[in-house]
Amino acid sequence: MDNPDEKRLAFLRFCCFQSAELPSDVAEILRANAWLWPMGQLLLKEKFPEDLADKAHKAFLQGMAYNVRQGHAWNNVKALFVKHCIAYCPIKGMDIGEKYPSPSLRLKGDIDVLVKKREITKARNILLTNGWQSLPLKDAPHHDTCLEKCGVLLELHFSFPEFPEEAMGEIWTAIEANGGAVPLEENLILLHNHCKHHQWRGGKKLLLDTGFLLNGASGVEWEKIREMCRRYHLASPELLVAAFPDFYPESFTAECRVPEDCQREFRQLLLHPAHGSDEQGAAQMNEEMRFSWNWWNKRLRGMGVASIRRQTHNLNGHYLRLAWGYITVIVRKIIKCVKFRNGGSQEMKKHFERVHMADLFGTQ
Repeated sequence: MDNPDEKRLAFLRFCCFQSAELPSDVAEILRANAWLWPMGQLLLKEKFPEDLADKAHKAFLQGMAYNVRQGHAWNNVKALFVKHCIAYCPIKGMDIGEKYPSPSLRLKGDIDVLVKKREITKARNILLTNGWQSLPLKDAPHHDTCLEKCGVLLELHFSFPEFPEEAMGEIWTAIEANGGAVPLEENLILLHNHCKHHQWRGGKKLLLDTGFLLNGASGVEWEKIREMCRRYHLASPELLVAAFPDFYPESFTAECRVPEDCQREFRQLLLHPAHGSDEQGAAQMNEEMRFSWNWWNKRLRGMGVASIRRQTHNLNGHYLRLAWGYITVIVRKIIKCVKFRNGGSQEMKKHFERVHMADLFGTQ
């Protein structure tokens, strides 16, 4: 096994599915992937390379410290929602983290909690009167304004990423029937489409999340997933599982029906994503209607004060920094215009073909 991707996948499979065989060159894999050190140390114990032990332990303690602070904030939120009779369900990191060997191993940027749309305003006001503060960040189509308390961020979701509003009634019925948690099939669709929402970046996190989600599951109802994805025009996680037969156990991949060329292209998309800033710039300069009024309107929409503050990490005050932020963002946009004036490289165009294929798979 000489391919670095295959080596890394073999170790990820061992982490998620303990019945899998531990790769013989595990030390080499870990030295090339620092983000795996805390998990490797916890699972390998005395087999973990000694020269990496101190750094791995330090990284684990940092994750644990944030996880404890976030857990305290989450317990506060749950108590408030129960007190005021607000139905809620933790999603994404707050849910999946409990399936990891330790919740501290699953790095969570913020607390994501699903609330019924009719109760969003009530939930937000309750949190605002209990120490949470609203941040000047742009709302997304599926969640309310971002809130912050003691360095912990929280997003109140009224929908899943990429899901149409009419799907949420069915989702809430499934959650309530599953004891207040997102069922397996709906969770797979959620995680897959959340990765789509971020232009398929974060593929390694998607593999780990779905791996720990499936660990211990007796099987997946693929026909249920296909039907829901077709009905609501969602990307199907069947493509994900089929593209990585060397990661997911055969019991989960046997029923997947995905053409080999789609598997190969999606695998490449997740394992070798385009650089984030380059991808965004090339995508904007590849639009058919570039330089039209609508195109300029979209570009200028990100030049508001709140947007510049968010892009330059200057959320409050510091007006000289705000002015410098405007200069920085304008120069950055000019550089992208020049760099991608011809739409980017052939490699970048191939990347967009893969993204388009993955976006559409299972939606029809």
